[in-house]
Amino acid sequence: MSIRVRNLAFDYKDFRLRVADLGFERSRLTAIVGPNGAGKTTFLKCLGSLLPISAGAVMVDDRDLVRFKNRERALRIGFVPQEHGSVFNYPVLDFVLLGRAAHLSVFATPSADDERLAREALDYVGLEAFAERPIAQLSSGERRLALIARALAQATEILLMD
Repeated sequence: MSIRVRNLAFDYKDFRLRVADLGFERSRLTAIVGPNGAGKTTFLKCLGSLLPISAGAVMVDDRDLVRFKNRERALRIGFVPQEHGSVFNYPVLDFVLLGRAAHLSVFATPSADDERLAREALDYVGLEAFAERPIAQLSSGERRLALIARALAQATEILLMD
């Protein structure tokens, strides 16, 4: 799966982001580096359609991302934010299981296979022993690993990590 950015424009009150043409090819690891305040997080959120662009397009396999339904986008693109402030103190396993939401029908509960995938993701990031611990009891680094595990459990082809 490839991503192509075409004349992307995004505006905050005091900030303008412009990206003329940029591509990310399948099976590649790409880092976006720059100084604080340069727009790296904003750009990643635009790539994941978490922020609406004001002009241009983000194409995923030659299809404009704005044409994707939310579920379809969630099945293809995962996003790991820098931080996560949850109002719910979920057990870590349940937090990671939230990554499986796009794979479930509206009123379905996670299956045994969903739980297996969530536990595999926790094991991969080294948090298997924390599965039953409330998320608020984790250190900031451990919460970051739980965010990564949630995105891995989502099982997308594209993973954006801030």
